[in-house]
Amino acid sequence: MAKIRIHKRELSDRTTAYYFTKSKKRCLRIEHNTEWDFGKTPSGCTINQVEIHYQNSFLTDELSEIELNDVPEVIRDILSYL
Repeated sequence: MAKIRIHKRELSDRTTAYYFTKSKKRCLRIEHNTEWDFGKTPSGCTINQVEIHYQNSFLTDELSEIELNDVPEVIRDILSYL
């Protein structure tokens, strides 16, 4: 099983897009806005947009590659539901 590559792009001071690439054709993009996090330690969050690609991939050349630990915990929790 290939390692999932993770990238991010800052869209604004409060909104970040996270890209999870499993293979050349299987990817997930989650846009997270911290303005709508619930509480100082988020007990939930608002996801602005989710894109799921299963026949093509995102272009990651202009994105910053990050580790899973760099993804906010609330996003990792949401991903555990999938």
